[in-house]
Amino acid sequence: MNILEIKYQFPKQKLLEYFHQCYPDMTDYVVPKDFEWFDVDVVDGFKVDETRHFDAKLNAFAQEFADFYNIQDKFITQFLVVEPNKTLPWHADGKPASCCVNSLLTGGTAPIEFRQKSYQYDTALLNIRNEHRVVNGPDMRVMFRIVFYEETTTFKTIRDKIYDKTFKI
Repeated sequence: MNILEIKYQFPKQKLLEYFHQCYPDMTDYVVPKDFEWFDVDVVDGFKVDETRHFDAKLNAFAQEFADFYNIQDKFITQFLVVEPNKTLPWHADGKPASCCVNSLLTGGTAPIEFRQKSYQYDTALLNIRNEHRVVNGPDMRVMFRIVFYEETTTFKTIRDKIYDKTFKI
């Protein structure tokens, strides 16, 4: 399983307003040297907000989500951007990242592609250890992202916590 759609409602307008304050400082993603699966040093048109992993505003939104689903696993937060008509090439996220929750703030027409299938989503838990990519269309794709990174955290452990809350209501 690569994706679990989630009906959770993040405060998207507030997140988007904060994103617009942060965006001018974001730069194209510089690929770490140990990520052999990228054949470029910089991914043109893909921006990762590496400076806000422990940002108080973003962490507050993420903590509300974690509390709602009784998730105690460690996480970081960030904004991700795929600019219009750009491609985030095939890759699997490296350790310690295991899975993430992405909430799409803008640009909902481009699906995330895994090798087996493509998916469109609004908010979802993604298994980022499996290869995936995004071929973006004409709109800027902006996501708020919660990345879970403990050694013991897996897509399945977070999925099960979401299932527990979803099916007990």
